[in-house]
Amino acid sequence: MEDFLIKFENEPISKPRAVKLAIILFAVVIFDATISLFSNLIFSDFYSFKEKAPNYLISFALFVFLAFHINARRNWARILYILLIVIGVTMIPSKIIRLMSVDKLSALFLSIQTLLEVAIAVVLLTRSSNKWFKARK
Repeated sequence: MEDFLIKFENEPISKPRAVKLAIILFAVVIFDATISLFSNLIFSDFYSFKEKAPNYLISFALFVFLAFHINARRNWARILYILLIVIGVTMIPSKIIRLMSVDKLSALFLSIQTLLEVAIAVVLLTRSSNKWFKARK
């Protein structure tokens, strides 16, 4: 019986639904940010687009990088993502309020992105996610 329990405890834990959902939400955030960037190009001047494009590309690369490593069960990526969200959430409300008076569409996209990013952080902190990340050897 002990041999069975030892073997059972050492079996790899399959990826929980919470982590799969987080990866899907990462993709949705990236899609939303891309739509926001191109709507800026369509509805505003090219100068504004040129200003926002580098920030978008850096954010895009960081999101893809973190999503890839979170999907690969790297706990440091999960912790880094959560820290970045905690820092970002403190600054976002004032930016959304400023955008509301200038560009309501951009404010809407930013609000959606922020809510999805917080949802990702919450999903990555569930019990099943914690267990999956801690089981990595």
